[in-house]
Amino acid sequence: MRTYHKILLFLRRQPRYVNWLIKVVIALFFGILLWYDVFQRENFQDIKRLFLAELKGDNTFWLYSCCALMPLNWAAETVKWGHLVRRVQPIGFWQAFRAVFAGVTTSLFLPNRVGDFGGRILFLKSKNAVKVVLSTFVGSWAQQLILITFGFLGFAYFLLTLWKVEAFILDGIIALGLGFVIILLFMFLNLEIVVPVFKKIRLLYRFPKLIKSVNVLRQYTREELLQTLLWAFIRYVIYTIQYFLILRFFGIEVGILRGASCIATIYLLQTSIPLPPIVGLLARGEVALKIWGMFSENELSILAATFTLWVINLIVPALIGLVFILQLNVLKSLGYEKKLSENETKKSSESN
Repeated sequence: MRTYHKILLFLRRQPRYVNWLIKVVIALFFGILLWYDVFQRENFQDIKRLFLAELKGDNTFWLYSCCALMPLNWAAETVKWGHLVRRVQPIGFWQAFRAVFAGVTTSLFLPNRVGDFGGRILFLKSKNAVKVVLSTFVGSWAQQLILITFGFLGFAYFLLTLWKVEAFILDGIIALGLGFVIILLFMFLNLEIVVPVFKKIRLLYRFPKLIKSVNVLRQYTREELLQTLLWAFIRYVIYTIQYFLILRFFGIEVGILRGASCIATIYLLQTSIPLPPIVGLLARGEVALKIWGMFSENELSILAATFTLWVINLIVPALIGLVFILQLNVLKSLGYEKKLSENETKKSSESN
């Protein structure tokens, strides 16, 4: 307890310096991991040379079009998340947009974008943090549902046309995927049945705020949840188009139907890999090599396309999100300044 009081005393006396220290640590941590996991990767120089060579060619239109779709991709995510979080706290588009980008920054090193929660709660009231996490969970669930649905469809078409598996195997995969999607969809559209399940997990009773806040899931109407799925689908379509465009930039041409099935399969397999985006890039590159290797023998172009799309859709937004985080008063966003002022008021009243 003494250590705790010493920390509170230091924060009370020097909140400005502590706030800047936190920002410096976040920036350094981000920069070091980015340097070692991106610029120091084994084939980075080869990818860089290929990218610069293609940049001097006639395919730059595809690259610029892909880049232009990036803000639309995250704008769709902003609308999707914004209408969910408004059940918790009123929020404008620009504030939600900044929160989403900050979430990209904090999610870059955590499995399956779990860190989205950490960045987004900084832009809302600290007392609503748990409810914001639950709202973000609903949006993530919708996105995963879309990925899994189209992933199974694409995987089935992929197996039928390219691998030509036995009919009974294909039927089994389709039945399994369809059953899984129906269960997930039913649970998503009936979130009220999820609440009792949460409340039966004894481990969660160590977090009373979470148990109390989980009732926010009951507030979402069927119409709101269907709208969330619609925006998740729009994001999926935009990202699929981006993938096509970046493949064309690197000279990999594939038909629309086969290409869409391959992209859906890649998304499905990537979703099943519980690795942070920055650490799992190698594994995702291997998946892309297996799929696109059927259409191109140029492995470097395939890896370059995967890497470039990853940079456009994750690294660039993460850097923008870092700028937004650095503009914040982190202590105030986390509620510590309010807690400190309350302690000061309490102590002064006791002394009087």
